[in-house]
Amino acid sequence: MTATTRGNRLGLGVLSWHGYETLEASLKTYPASGFLDLFDERVIFFPEITDQGCVLAARFGFEAKGQPQNKGIMDGFRGLANAMQSDTVVMVENDCPLIESCEEAAKQIATAQHLIENGSAQVVRLRSRRDPGEAFDTADKYMRLYPPTTAHGIDQLKAGVLRRLRPGKARKLIGTSVYVEAEPAQKFPGTITDAGSGFYLAPTDAITWTNQSIMIDRRFFLDNIIARAENVTGRRTVNGFKNLEIELNDHWWRSRPWTVAIAPGLFTHRRLGTRGY
Repeated sequence: MTATTRGNRLGLGVLSWHGYETLEASLKTYPASGFLDLFDERVIFFPEITDQGCVLAARFGFEAKGQPQNKGIMDGFRGLANAMQSDTVVMVENDCPLIESCEEAAKQIATAQHLIENGSAQVVRLRSRRDPGEAFDTADKYMRLYPPTTAHGIDQLKAGVLRRLRPGKARKLIGTSVYVEAEPAQKFPGTITDAGSGFYLAPTDAITWTNQSIMIDRRFFLDNIIARAENVTGRRTVNGFKNLEIELNDHWWRSRPWTVAIAPGLFTHRRLGTRGY
């Protein structure tokens, strides 16, 4: 599959605030011939744009766009989406290296875009299930509520009590089964759907919103995800700014009539050197 064989335009957008060492390490994993050829548009959005960032973007075949001042992750993603023109976008942060082959990437990108364009899913998670990388503690939370059948009877009993005491939390962790279970659709029939090609589908009340390595319709993202986060008030912030995940993961998200697709995954999460998303 190449960028010219599809109907809708597909873009790759990277959000990067400082963290140039991490960004460069990630970009080195995106082969210009093969992976980057899958996209009609390639943009790195710098919330605090610098000459160093622009040079790095150009070196790896990306267009550099940005703004002079950083206003947090949510504002950065809004800026990234507005800076792009593609119908469908893959959005990653600067610490998301590619860990699969170009051939595998092409297959997953094609399947993910098909799910988005035919309305089967509103967002596709592309973080690797095999190797999700750093700061992925959701699987541990899932295991506390849904231990394996081989677990000690006391652990099973505790998990059952927790599920009864916190049914909402138990429900929203069901989607995490795709990262843990060999057959998640069999364990949770009616909630998890096997979509074929290693992809699974889950309703929004069974899996949280994540900023981490996603494919989404660009207008849908701006008109629904960003619009909702902008209207949320009174939540905790990160360094005084909104970050999307805090604003999105509430009753509003869980009550949406939308579907999340979870791919086998292409990107892991790996940060080097200084902090910066």
